[in-house]
Amino acid sequence: KKRMMRILVVEDNPVNMKVALRIMEKLGYPADGVFNGKEALAALELIPYRLVFMDVQMPEMDGLEATEALRRREAASGGRIPIIAMTAHAMKGDRERCLAAGMDDYLAKPVQPDLLLALIEHYLHGVPEERQPAGGQPPPEEVVFDAGRLKKRLKTDDAFVRGLAELVGREAPKHLAAVRRFLGDGNMAELAHHAHQIKGMAANICAENFREAARAVEQAASRDDPRAIEAPLAHLEKEYGRLRTALAAYLGVCPP
Repeated sequence: KKRMMRILVVEDNPVNMKVALRIMEKLGYPADGVFNGKEALAALELIPYRLVFMDVQMPEMDGLEATEALRRREAASGGRIPIIAMTAHAMKGDRERCLAAGMDDYLAKPVQPDLLLALIEHYLHGVPEERQPAGGQPPPEEVVFDAGRLKKRLKTDDAFVRGLAELVGREAPKHLAAVRRFLGDGNMAELAHHAHQIKGMAANICAENFREAARAVEQAASRDDPRAIEAPLAHLEKEYGRLRTALAAYLGVCPP
């Protein structure tokens, strides 16, 4: 029965995508991934998905725009696919904006498998929810990289965690370079976007120090003052150096 219930994951961050698809694979549900709202609308034209998990911040077409476009399409053709927002913001008003756009529920990142399963069972099988899923908040203690916690959270093995660590090692430097570049250009909106991407991938691999440093940069960008970015950005780069060393030690390679 599960194999007939295909799920679409819409997420522009490859680390977050890899984690979400892995969780669904472990839960026994077939799932596909696309990277923005336009790709999601095209995929939904071709495949009868039963449920959509939709990131909110994405290039080309964000999750709110894609949801509104899909609901307009459904109003003309009939039917209604449940859409669950996935966002690392978890700020006041975010849930309301998602619901107003036509989404059915809200899940904060990093995604916790038990809460994800509760949503799937509710929307695909009609299982009553005992409580409203609010998403998983990262633990408060400082952690550079915790492979054991990551394996436990995802109920996975070393091979998957190694692949995730390697992917972060490739993706994080790109976003850090973009943050520096957009700081030089004075483009605070793009800078905040890349800090947000770093925050999401850091949360997904249980790299709490790196996540918190990225959050500080994202918040500083909202002040629209380049001088306010320098100190938190220096801290973010320092934390990435620590994370890079920890990932290299875990992977058994020399730090780049």
